[in-house]
Amino acid sequence: MEKIRLGRTGLMVSRSGFGAIPIQRLDKNDAGRFNTLVPIWGIQFERELDEFIALEKNPPPLDDAMRRVIATDRAELAGDFCRGCGYCLPCPAGIPISQAARMFLLLRRTLVSRFLTDEWKRDMAKIRECQECGHCREQCPYELDTPALLKMMLADYEEFLEKLPQS
Repeated sequence: MEKIRLGRTGLMVSRSGFGAIPIQRLDKNDAGRFNTLVPIWGIQFERELDEFIALEKNPPPLDDAMRRVIATDRAELAGDFCRGCGYCLPCPAGIPISQAARMFLLLRRTLVSRFLTDEWKRDMAKIRECQECGHCREQCPYELDTPALLKMMLADYEEFLEKLPQS
């Protein structure tokens, strides 16, 4: 089985997970035949794969409303977008980088309450303790300036907290 090197990570993976067999052509039963298949980013559960397969079979119309959604998503996800791969970990300062570097989106696209706990406030505050060691930046396959991104996320997080109604 042919292997390829995955980006800056140096991880050797099976070529079959990277375009030789498009995921859209697989059904749940086929996927079990490929024990080295690399999953698509963002698919964590079988139900999510089912949704992708269903969309492939019956795609939504590309109308003006969908174009607006795509434009908004593209603007939010462009540039310094952390994909949460975790190659930056572990952080010597204990910063949960793969979540903290995506906090802007997590606060706006998920159930926000889980990121408003005292534990998360402490975890985000660890960004101030960043040692600028460069480990995260060197390991990032997307070549993000992770320390700078984390500082932007902390500033946004604190601003988000200030705007919350006081209880």
